[in-house]
Parts: sequence; C-alpha cells; structure tokens
Amino acid sequence: MASGKSPPGWSPSFENTLTKHMNRVQICLREAWRWSQLDHPNITPLLGLANLREVARNAPFQLCTVAPWATHGNIMEYIHSAALSLPEMFILLRDIAAGLVYLHSVEPTPFVHGGLNGNNVLVFRDRSQSQGRIRACLVDFGLSGMWNEDESTVDVTAMALRGNPRWLAWERVEPAKYGIPNASLSITVHSDVFEMMRTFFQASIVSTL
Repeated sequence: MASGKSPPGWSPSFENTLTKHMNRVQICLREAWRWSQLDHPNITPLLGLANLREVARNAPFQLCTVAPWATHGNIMEYIHSAALSLPEMFILLRDIAAGLVYLHSVEPTPFVHGGLNGNNVLVFRDRSQSQGRIRACLVDFGLSGMWNEDESTVDVTAMALRGNPRWLAWERVEPAKYGIPNASLSITVHSDVFEMMRTFFQASIVSTL
C-alpha cells in the first residue's frame, strides 16, 4: 500500500460494495444502540445482535436483533386466542399508547418507531405483579430489525414503506402527494400516531372474529 498500488483482487466496484455494506451495518448498529438505551415497561428490551450465518446452515451474513421470547406471541395472536373482554383489550391498547408516548419523549431526538402494527406488539405476562398482568410491549424499531449482505444499498424509499401499506400513514405511501420531497422524511411522530390508531382498529377487528 506504501507504493500507492491496490492489493490483489481489489477493484473500484469491490470498494464501492464494501463501503455500502459497511454503511448499512453502521446504521443497524447505531439504531440497535439507541434501542438498547430504552427503558420502559411497554418497550421490549434489546438483548443483543446475532449473525444468522452462525445459527443457520447456508444462511447469509445477516444481522438480527435478539429480544426476549414472548410466550403469548404478538397482540393479534393473543387477542384472537384469549377471548378478551373489552376492558382487558383496552388495557393492552393503553400499553401500546404508553410505549409510543415514551418513545416520542426520548431526548434530544424523539425515537420514531416507523413500523407500528399488531405484529410488532408482543405480549408478556408481568411477573413483577402478584396477579401476573398481561402486558403489551412495542418491538421492531426503525432500521434495527436486520441487515442482509445481499442488500447492497441503503434504500430510504424502501425503509419509508417498511411494513404493510394497509397500516402505513398515507403520507408514507405517497409522500409527494403531501409535499414531502424525500420518502425518509415521511417517517415522523405524526405518522407513528396515525399507525397506532390503525393498530387499534386492527386489534378491534380481530377481537370480533
């Protein structure tokens, strides 16, 4: 390298690919670190990161977040199987709201969930209480879900559309229609609140089935 020559096998395209991969990893690590700093009864704690390649045969390098196992599954599965009363369901919906209020109160920059729906709300039994109250906790925040080596670029448009379009805020589906020049700018505390209300609607539909 002292002579200014590139090492064998090195090429501009390889360097560009490596840079893109490293940028993506750095984004995931940054968001995972932010998640690890959260501390609230209605936020699922982050236990760490894992490489899928180390636990699954022939799997690609893939950063995955690790969280506690939710024995009751997500809120949609739990509501469908537990035959909750209306007051009991409202308690879980209140948990969702409390978790989101906490995220948006993080300083100096509010933590935007960016993908809130019924599948991203886990249900745990609270062992700290004698009655063992069921508790809903938010999970799967922002960019911290995973990174795959096959994804060579950071696609902010894809991230803005992360999740099922049925539950996304309208400005995230069609940002230009609402005067938003960049798709990534459509992910805000306001879109989170909209998606929380749709999650409530989603849960209420399941409870009637």
